[in-house]
Amino acid sequence: MKPISCCPFCQSNMVSSVELDERQWSVVCNTCKATGPQMVTEQEAIARWESVSQPANGGVAQMVSKLFG
Repeated sequence: MKPISCCPFCQSNMVSSVELDERQWSVVCNTCKATGPQMVTEQEAIARWESVSQPANGGVAQMVSKLFG
């Protein structure tokens, strides 16, 4: 499995996927504690995390909107 992209909030590469409960996964930044949305599979949680780009014109508000839909 390829490494998970760095945190879109603090740019740390200290991120990991975590199983929160049966059928609930998320990606967490171990530096700033940002947490992605809870998804049914680890692959879905990583894909949602990966879908967030670095802040541009919309800044953090746009990133949060993209991450949590």
